[in-house]
Amino acid sequence: MAKAPGWTDDEVEALIESYLEMLKLDLPSLPYSKAEYRRQLMPKLNGRSHSSIEYKYQNLSAVLDELGLPRIDGYQPAKNYQKRLKVIVENYLHHSGDSFFRELRKIADLETPVAKLAHWQSVLVDAPNLNELPLGKVHQHVRKPIKIDYFKRELLNRSLGLAGEKFVVEFERQRLISLGLADLSAEIEHTSQAEGDGTGFDICSFDEQGREHFIEVKTTRGSQNAPFFISPNEIAFSNEYPDQFSIYRVFSYSRQPRLFRMPGEVARNFDIKPSMFMANIKKVF
Repeated sequence: MAKAPGWTDDEVEALIESYLEMLKLDLPSLPYSKAEYRRQLMPKLNGRSHSSIEYKYQNLSAVLDELGLPRIDGYQPAKNYQKRLKVIVENYLHHSGDSFFRELRKIADLETPVAKLAHWQSVLVDAPNLNELPLGKVHQHVRKPIKIDYFKRELLNRSLGLAGEKFVVEFERQRLISLGLADLSAEIEHTSQAEGDGTGFDICSFDEQGREHFIEVKTTRGSQNAPFFISPNEIAFSNEYPDQFSIYRVFSYSRQPRLFRMPGEVARNFDIKPSMFMANIKKVF
């Protein structure tokens, strides 16, 4: 059986357009049909199979992950892609992505209601094991600037952060009650609301032995592997109280909120990269 020819640039651009249209609906949890978008895309392609298109969508998820942009949660990243794909995506976003970036800004800034939590165990998932993720080839090329830092805009959206924190407060309340610690469930403190954002954590809850446990909540509409911002104060607090501190990563918030927990020092569990520095004018003596 003859091997299918490689994807042309025109095919890839049609695929990108299809994917980004779905993403604009997926992030704010609006209804859409992946099958319908695939059906509309197929006439623009050179006889590609359904499975080939689905895998290419997964390649796009991997590229968007690497560019620090959100992706469709239902298309898990397939990182074994050709260098040319990333170049085409970057060129497309650089030259034709203005309307997409405008939509991303609107989505990142949306007012966010607190999601309902039926049962705490229904949203708890295992933390991702990065060692088990498929590894792609490392390609060296000049990266074109991306016109929006979506996850930084999410950080600045206080309604999203607050909604995620309230979601975790309810999660902790239900968890403690299920452990027979109903009395402690009434003592959970939403610290960031009571004392402000300078404490190094958002919520003071309790572990199974009734000891205080400090929780920093990071919420995104994106996937579980989406990057997040964390302050030096939060990192320092995790270093000082590693046995009593956890990051609660709430993801896919608008569509189907889930969370995983990462206890201990932040730098032990995450790669920390400086993204901003404070500069003061040097004194000249």
